[in-house]
Amino acid sequence: MNDLCAVIDLGSNSFRLLLAEQRNGGELLVHELIKEKVQLLSGFKNGRLARAAVDRGLDCLDRFAQRTAAVSARRIWVIGTHALRTARNASEVAKAVRAKLGVTLQLVSGEEEASLIFGGVAHYCSASPRARKLVVDIGGGSTELAWGKGLRCTQPHSAPVGCVGLTDAYFSARQGDVAEAMRRARAHARTVLDDALPNGSLPAAEVVLGTSGTIESVQSVLSANGWDGESITAAGLGRLRAVLESGCWVPDLVMPGLRPERVDIFPAGVALLDAIFDKLGLPTMHYLPASIQDGVLYRNVARTLASDPR
Repeated sequence: MNDLCAVIDLGSNSFRLLLAEQRNGGELLVHELIKEKVQLLSGFKNGRLARAAVDRGLDCLDRFAQRTAAVSARRIWVIGTHALRTARNASEVAKAVRAKLGVTLQLVSGEEEASLIFGGVAHYCSASPRARKLVVDIGGGSTELAWGKGLRCTQPHSAPVGCVGLTDAYFSARQGDVAEAMRRARAHARTVLDDALPNGSLPAAEVVLGTSGTIESVQSVLSANGWDGESITAAGLGRLRAVLESGCWVPDLVMPGLRPERVDIFPAGVALLDAIFDKLGLPTMHYLPASIQDGVLYRNVARTLASDPR
């Protein structure tokens, strides 16, 4: 019996493929993780994805189709997040998913996305099940924040602000005042977060966990430069923001700890993460390498086991 399964996340910045095997009792063994920078939201205008962005996405789907050729279509789950749930021409990508992979694209709402991310992270978190957790995920077009205990998300929230959108709006010019761009991007992010997160109804969290490429990159840069250790602190983040604003960093060069493919969206990601720390009064955050794909995989495997007559 072929127990291979796959989850494909068509995100606003990256397309990601998770290929896994379901063992007896529901145990999951990950075989492969592939991530490609597509920046589907780049050039988004008048409610439509740019032609070049769509073409990048379709090319990536061709490569993913080759990797999933041995997987039954019934065990492939493809999800679309912010870019595809807001774009007027998302149907073109949906048709390509059907043609290339033989499955239906599932568009998830912002709150569902936050819940799925929480579920994926919770499976890998070693904190006490009684501890109240906050999980933060910064995407290309939206930011998800979810509170909960154990494996259960109790408060999922989504804010329509992400690192690709902020980059297009404030950092797209090759030259300019980086400090002013950071200030404006951070102010915009804070306004969106204020609208999305109701004051007075957000619980305190004993454990704060971050996932996504942006948060991974920030922690890596802080560690590589000796500004923080195994976590992101408010002080370390403030120092990184000051370095970017001072003009000491040249975007054409790679900062220690930063992968080349994230250079262009890094300042926007720092501005957004700094706004989150400020909004929620966070002292520290720990990066955990889990994602919405893990949440989708565990949710669907649980359903498979529940319906399995064996």
